[in-house]
Amino acid sequence: MADLIIKYQKKRQYINLFIGCLWIALGAYGLWSSDGIRWSRIIIIAVGTIQVGMVIWNLKYQYLTMTENFIKENFLFGKKILMQDIIHVKKIKGNYAINTADKELVIKTNLIAEDSLIELLFFMGTLETQEVKTI
Repeated sequence: MADLIIKYQKKRQYINLFIGCLWIALGAYGLWSSDGIRWSRIIIIAVGTIQVGMVIWNLKYQYLTMTENFIKENFLFGKKILMQDIIHVKKIKGNYAINTADKELVIKTNLIAEDSLIELLFFMGTLETQEVKTI
């Protein structure tokens, strides 16, 4: 099996990019229009920059990476679960919860693009047909 990349919805990324640019624009306008430099405006610019940075990170690394050996969340401090350690897989309100002895990874399907959701459902179907221990 080749690496499977589960992607975010494009709409979600565009909304976050717009909000980040809006924060930056509001902070820059506040700095430009006032006489003195206020920390609150610099913080607004920093928050906008962080949000735009998160969008760039999400576009580059996407939501999940699945291989034959592991499932990894591509967040800054995302979880990585080895396939051999999976003891239970369950579907809760459309989301998937994958449990090991010491970790739980919840895959939120409402964040996933339609084409990646089809790939995820197929992968989960093959994962559930393997020998999986239940609690």
